[in-house]
Amino acid sequence: MLNDILAEIFLSQPDRPDIIKARLLELAVFLSRAAVEAGADPERILGLNYQSIQNLSCCDTFEEVCFWIVGVMDEFIDAVRETPDSPSGQIREAILFMRENLASKLAVADVASSVHISPSHLSHLFKEETGMSVMDYFTALRIDEAKRLLAMPQLTVAQVSAAVGFQDPAHFSRTFKRTEGISPTAYR
Repeated sequence: MLNDILAEIFLSQPDRPDIIKARLLELAVFLSRAAVEAGADPERILGLNYQSIQNLSCCDTFEEVCFWIVGVMDEFIDAVRETPDSPSGQIREAILFMRENLASKLAVADVASSVHISPSHLSHLFKEETGMSVMDYFTALRIDEAKRLLAMPQLTVAQVSAAVGFQDPAHFSRTFKRTEGISPTAYR
């Protein structure tokens, strides 16, 4: 997607470097907002924005501008990664794996295997970084997705239950009520 955005910027008016630079600055501002929303330090991002504007003004060739935008993106990514309270790469990968497998029956061992660490090490890291156990987090992801699906009136509670990995709708209803305080039907 980012390549498509960059292609649009560079190909829209290739004979107007000033327009290209202005659009790249807009992209940099958008990326900086995304970095702050992802947990990066706003002060650091503000400094990076200021520095990147100065650096862009020194770019004269197409190649220099390309290197500039790649450098800006790398700086923002580093700023997010270096945030003390952001999950580590392994935890992010574990969460992504769980999100992609909401309908599957997963155990801690399955999630740990997906990020190439032992189940006990994953459990320790996960609890330390999120404050929740792996399976509690997985259940919370399932319930969040269930709430989204329950907003679709064409789906029955049983269909929602199956879509988020509960084979037994009664077990789903009990889990939903335990976490949300109301039944799935009442939630609708």
